[in-house]
Amino acid sequence: MKKALYITLLLPLIASAQFCSELVSHFNIETEIASEVLLTISNIDENNLSVSLVSANSDPIDGIFIGAQTNVAQLSTSLIENGIASIILTWPDGAPATTSFEILWSKESFGGNWMLGLDNLPEINTSYTCSEIPVYAVGCTDENASNFNADATIQGYDQWGNLQCLYESCNDIPEYGCIYNDGFGIFSSAFGAEECLSYGGIPCTENNPEDTDTTLYETSLPINFEMSDNLFQVDSNYFTDFNGGSFSVLINPFQTGINTSKWVGKIIRNGGDIWAGSKVQLTNYLDFSENNFITIKIYTQAPVGTQIRLKIEDPYYIDIGDPSYEVDAWTSVSNEWETLTFDFSDSPPDFNNIAFMFDFDVIGDGSDESTFYFDDIVQTNISSTTNDIYGCTYEPACNYNEQANIDDGSCIFPELNYDCDGNCLNDFDMDGVCDEVDYDDGIGIQEVSDDHVTLIKMIDILGKTKKEHKNGTFLFYIYNNGTVEKIMKY
Repeated sequence: MKKALYITLLLPLIASAQFCSELVSHFNIETEIASEVLLTISNIDENNLSVSLVSANSDPIDGIFIGAQTNVAQLSTSLIENGIASIILTWPDGAPATTSFEILWSKESFGGNWMLGLDNLPEINTSYTCSEIPVYAVGCTDENASNFNADATIQGYDQWGNLQCLYESCNDIPEYGCIYNDGFGIFSSAFGAEECLSYGGIPCTENNPEDTDTTLYETSLPINFEMSDNLFQVDSNYFTDFNGGSFSVLINPFQTGINTSKWVGKIIRNGGDIWAGSKVQLTNYLDFSENNFITIKIYTQAPVGTQIRLKIEDPYYIDIGDPSYEVDAWTSVSNEWETLTFDFSDSPPDFNNIAFMFDFDVIGDGSDESTFYFDDIVQTNISSTTNDIYGCTYEPACNYNEQANIDDGSCIFPELNYDCDGNCLNDFDMDGVCDEVDYDDGIGIQEVSDDHVTLIKMIDILGKTKKEHKNGTFLFYIYNNGTVEKIMKY
């Protein structure tokens, strides 16, 4: 379960005590567009109340939780079906006339939870029944868009507030804005043609000629960034940056070892999200029936064990539920070129878009350790030789293979607070309950005053103790009163 961050704020109340497909957001803050959901709270019978949420954009809900309750009810197991997340509250002796509770939810692209507090849900009428709940369908509702969805009842937006509509030319747009290969951004005082170009989009203004070229740049594997005899080169026009990633092509600053080529690609991750990167669209769909591997040469100053993720997807994934296939590999060297291998043997032949997410799960800071050079993106069957040993090459993993020299993405990691054998890393009273969640282990927690709460240690998601909390990483803070707090440092 994702740990919620509880914040006490003075926030506006929702006036209505009845919720039937009502649009709400994180603490009802209008700018929290990415968090928006449709909330329904409806009576089932005299003992039971249903709470359900559906995402108001194309980022599906992947969790729903009920927090503090003014009238404690029994909670059912949460259910997610057809994009609707629901949970049932039960009062065996009868539901109160009104009640209040916290609702927390998460979406697939977000690493934490959003919530509505008791102030946002003051007095909920438990006897009210929502008789007519509309059908939920998020998509493009603009008939002029190439991906118009006649069944859509909700206009889809991405996490930046861009319309999830695709336009073939500036003649089709609803108002002046920026055409992307996966959406449309409307111009504002803070976002105009110059910013549009910087993100790889096509600006549409009143000065656009009627024959504005909105052709999407496509290429095919292999990609080596070299300039051909006819001056063709895969450059930044072919890549689309997302969520804090910035791609460019430059002369190779490290023409050593296994890569002495002149040109390479570079992605700098600076802020944004943990999945920041850049993506390229291919002319043809990837078929892995014969050539089931993708290999990439990578150079970075990031430490050994840095996670590299390749995600292949459909360019129109927004409108079809984000079907995709992801493979991870981990670096085994630093400050030198190496070739990483990604096994796509089980991927269906449905994708022609590759997203490159270097140092996945960490927010970049624009430093040398958040800078990645890459080259020679090749689809191959990699004929094994006596020197090729596939396995997990990341030492902290439970199935680390010291003989392996090619990482096959099979690394397995222990659960938080446990070692690879399933034993607690810390268990003072040897009761099989880890100290981090054991509130009755006889080490004096009851006697610790709230005025003297002390940080005992910091651990990462693998349970390893950390002496320093670096920017852009999550750590768990463990205190002497037995509480655990998940902290993100920026």
